[in-house]
Amino acid sequence: MEQTKDNLCVVVGLPDIIVDFKEVHRGVTPTLYYDTTFNMGDFYVSALLYRHTVFVNAPVMPLMMLVHERRTTESHELLFRWLEKLTGIKAVVIVVDREPAITNAVLKTLPQAKIVYCWNHVIGDVRAWIKSSGGNSADEQFYASCVRDLLIIIIFVYYNCSQTAQSYSTNTSIRR
Repeated sequence: MEQTKDNLCVVVGLPDIIVDFKEVHRGVTPTLYYDTTFNMGDFYVSALLYRHTVFVNAPVMPLMMLVHERRTTESHELLFRWLEKLTGIKAVVIVVDREPAITNAVLKTLPQAKIVYCWNHVIGDVRAWIKSSGGNSADEQFYASCVRDLLIIIIFVYYNCSQTAQSYSTNTSIRR
């Protein structure tokens, strides 16, 4: 438990889960997922998750949780400092929701981390923007579908699957 600028923060993590996480990810760069998921009235709960690749379907497991009063960079920095201290991780891929406090905390405490933005949040932001711009639900569906297609094509190209990407874009209707 730590207090930063009138902000009580509690980092929670089970030692056995942390040991297991280190074993599963020994020698590989892990992918973590982090989001402030719960607003519990006077405080928030942020979850740091990972996929347990030893099990079939690689279920998502909680690695650590942060209970905090305010959604500040300093709050999230505390969790990432504990992550590094307990796991020794310096290089990690971390999927976040584009919340500036989280992004800044990752950049400050884990400078070798690669930040990836969650597709669900990106598409949700597109839908919200279309709606706030006077679009209807058909517009939301269309543009969300286009963004999803673009994200998929980017992944195909990144992994040098250009023939698959070309086939996908040809067979996917993005015409209005």
